[in-house]
Amino acid sequence: MNHSQKIPVIIPVETKSREFHGKLFLALELLRRGHPVLFGDQVRLWDYCDLIEPSIYLDKSVAATRKDWFERCLSMGHKVVSWDEEGLVFFNTWMFRKLRIDPQAFNQVEKFFAWGSVQKDAICEEYQDFSSKIVICGNPRFDFLREELRKFYLPKVQELKNKFGKMLLVNTNFAFFNHYKTQDELKTMLAHYPLADEPGYLDGWIEMHRVAHNSFIEMVPELLSRYPDYTIVVRPHPSESHNPWLELAENNQRLHVDATGNVHEWILASEAVIHFNCTTAVESYLLGILPIAYRAEEFPRYENDLPNSLSTNVYNLDELWDALESRNDQSFKNEFWNDGRRRIIEKHIISQSGESAAERIANEITGIAENFEGEGTGSLVKFLRKIKRFWRINLHCYRETVNPPDGYTDQKFPGMRKSEIEQDLKRMKQLSSIETQFSVSKYAKNCYWLKPIV
Repeated sequence: MNHSQKIPVIIPVETKSREFHGKLFLALELLRRGHPVLFGDQVRLWDYCDLIEPSIYLDKSVAATRKDWFERCLSMGHKVVSWDEEGLVFFNTWMFRKLRIDPQAFNQVEKFFAWGSVQKDAICEEYQDFSSKIVICGNPRFDFLREELRKFYLPKVQELKNKFGKMLLVNTNFAFFNHYKTQDELKTMLAHYPLADEPGYLDGWIEMHRVAHNSFIEMVPELLSRYPDYTIVVRPHPSESHNPWLELAENNQRLHVDATGNVHEWILASEAVIHFNCTTAVESYLLGILPIAYRAEEFPRYENDLPNSLSTNVYNLDELWDALESRNDQSFKNEFWNDGRRRIIEKHIISQSGESAAERIANEITGIAENFEGEGTGSLVKFLRKIKRFWRINLHCYRETVNPPDGYTDQKFPGMRKSEIEQDLKRMKQLSSIETQFSVSKYAKNCYWLKPIV
């Protein structure tokens, strides 16, 4: 390795609509500190990590599914850091640890970046020895909910408003019942969940999704009837099948089904957000758009406290109509966005004031890099890596021709363009006043090197 160059950082993206902007903003902070960043599709980066010089690999989880991958990563000479992309919202601390925290995987990471004190406390309640590895930083995708950065979405928000006019957003979260995969495939997937060994637990979770899904299927036509001058947008969870909603939309032009783009754009273009057990309630609250938890039936064992505590909760259609009619009432707004809810936010998410999550995490990674020498890379090794990359890229092209990716893969990661990265980084620089120069070059399909220009 050229020791005048700082340690590279590998940043994979699994679900583009959710992770792309936040992780790209983190990449910008790392570029400002002089770190090259390999940025792109998680699945493809897994196939190329052995061809990259020793780097710091940022993962999205420390669940049991990561244990073997972390072992491979370390064997390649990389160091691993992680956060939990889905660790903000959970039913209870026992479930969170059971589902999201694998002790062996956690032991293999250098640092774990927690959303807030609530998440750190939930981990340390059982695993006190992990405390020294946990740094409370927040998550960069929530940086864009801050006043100075949410302007990033304004062009798209205006585009959505021009296209749809007055809009109400319905976010679904029923993947355990209405999954993109078949029921048999879903059962096979769920069998690998750590909770599968708890008798009846997953069955109850699936039942909750079934009941809630059916209540939303019944509610949406009533919503269309109640608000004839509005477009109703249903935004399915990234793992859900769109088919039930598309069938519902066939005979109604005012019902639009769309999971593209960042949910923040759709929230800001809407007048209210209707959800069940969904993180989007937290995002809506922080963006000043009323989140409504539609709970036609309650499931105390499985429902998430945080989204419900930041929502107005309704239990039937009449209460839903009352909540929607109150959304523009100033006295209701003053009561709803109150100090109590702000204190809840502060415990769960640290980065809504002061340093951004991207700044905090980039500082931690830079600190790790200072004590990470890596191994020198000779010219022969570099040449052999280029040859291997050339053949591997062609092998992947051949495999995809013979066995094209399924629709589920495309739904979660529809692709990434160089121009998209360059344009979004440029706008992020303007809004954050980050002054740094960089280049973007393609490494493989949907994978790009972002390199600082000194």
